Amino acid sequence: MTTTPPPQRGFLRDRLFGVLDNLLAQAGLIVIGFVGPRVKSMRDWNPPRTAESAMSFEASRSLKFLRRATRKDDGSTILSFHIRYDSPHRLQISSATLVFLEGSPVPEADISPKHSPITLGLPQCTLLFDGESEARMLSSQHEYLLELTILRDLSPEERDRITTVKLGYIAFTGEFRDTQVRFHKAA
Repeated sequence: MTTTPPPQRGFLRDRLFGVLDNLLAQAGLIVIGFVGPRVKSMRDWNPPRTAESAMSFEASRSLKFLRRATRKDDGSTILSFHIRYDSPHRLQISSATLVFLEGSPVPEADISPKHSPITLGLPQCTLLFDGESEARMLSSQHEYLLELTILRDLSPEERDRITTVKLGYIAFTGEFRDTQVRFHKAA
């Protein structure tokens, strides 16, 4: 009758990795270095900067919101956003869309059809320059009005609320320095 010696330290490890008794110790240590470029963590990663993103950033920085105001007009209320453009380069705005946050104080049914109110996830509508045109060429050092027509006459409390509460953001699309731009500003 033969007896097998008791398992030695590392016995299970050696069997799992297919190593015969103590051959791993005889091979010595193998130093493994890094292979390839260093990978950035998701926290430190930023998307690559393109000409479009640089121009969008510059156009966004040149457009300032001054104030929000309301006025009555034939049984309806006009909500106007006063903006100022300060860049020496012209900015052609092709559309300005107001995207409301959830729980908007302005229901979609109260927005005039000329503003094309729709709900794609969040309620949104097109703002018009001076209540007339969706597109406008912005010149340096000028102020402009973006308007939204609300079909009912708001009470003084509702008008105060709509001018002070955060509504959402305005998404602008257009052309700046021969480059298509997209940016948004909090409203």
